[in-house]
Amino acid sequence: MPELDHEHRGARASRRSSARSLRWTIGLTLVLAGIAYLLTRHANHALQYLPLLVILACPLLHIFLHRGHRH
Repeated sequence: MPELDHEHRGARASRRSSARSLRWTIGLTLVLAGIAYLLTRHANHALQYLPLLVILACPLLHIFLHRGHRH
């Protein structure tokens, strides 16, 4: 199988990264829209559980944001 030259490899990698970036953008937009909906329609219920959600977010942040620290 012939090797791809440098230009083709770079183009393929940039398409992958732009598709990944688009997925993250769409996902973040949906999450933010959900939060906005909860805060506008169900503010009393959402704000009631806010301290619990902050406490529960701590372990998740440590798991997902510190995964690159493994050597």
